[in-house]
Amino acid sequence: SGATTIAELHKLLADKDAYIQTLRDSHQQSLAEKSKKLAELRQEVAEKETRLTALRESHKLSLGEWNKNKLNLISELSEKQTLLTSLKVAFKEQQQQLQAVKAQLTAATEMAACAEATAVSPSQ
Repeated sequence: SGATTIAELHKLLADKDAYIQTLRDSHQQSLAEKSKKLAELRQEVAEKETRLTALRESHKLSLGEWNKNKLNLISELSEKQTLLTSLKVAFKEQQQQLQAVKAQLTAATEMAACAEATAVSPSQ
């Protein structure tokens, strides 16, 4: 009976060793899978960081382009305002010249009327 017990103990010990080995193998496989998944996630993070950096650069360029366009528009607006101001000044000068010509025309008309009246009077 004692020999059977020792044989049973050896079997239990062998079963436990096999079980421990199975756990080790399972743990190693799980660890390998988790390492692989971690590597995939790191790769994904690296790709997203690269994309984010590209987007940031693109945004900087877009912002720079927008600022450049804004400055160009401000400059163009300033030029147009200057042109408008000079056109207003020229228009006022032309109005004054027109008023002067009207005054000259009125004076000339009055002088012509007087000259006609004077010319008609002596012949009567």
